[in-house]
Formats: sequence, structure tokens, C-alpha cells
Amino acid sequence: MQDERHPLGRSRQARPNRGAPWDETCASAACWEVDDIEKTIERLREAGAEVQQAATDVGGGKLIAVVKDADGNVIGLAQSP
Repeated sequence: MQDERHPLGRSRQARPNRGAPWDETCASAACWEVDDIEKTIERLREAGAEVQQAATDVGGGKLIAVVKDADGNVIGLAQSP
């Protein structure tokens, strides 16, 4: 379920880098857990964002993506299986 406090979803805090792509993304960008990563990417693109990393399965069905919004902010997205 989406968090009503933000249109993208629930925020995730950065974790210590353990070598996984998810950790690297969160170490360098604000990361948001979303219910549907492809729909979220499309909404952000419609608002002027550029995809920096397309949705990628990093294991166990976990998807991550990175976009840069119209203001130049880098945003990490994650979708859990």
C-alpha cells in the first residue's frame, strides 16, 4: 500500500553499503519503496524526469531503478516482490 504522505511511496533510509546494487543506489539517492515501479517511472517521466537506470531485478524479484527529476534530483525507486 502506498504511503499517503508522499506520492511515490514509502521512503527507505540508506543502509551501510554491503555491495548490492540496492545499497549503492540508496547510498547516493533518496530511495522510495513503490508498489508498481514501471507505473511510477512513467509518471515521473511525464513530469520531466529522465531514467538513469531502468528497472532492474537485483535478486529475489526485488526491482530497483534510478531517475533524475526535472530539478536534477536523483531518486532511487524500489519494488519488493
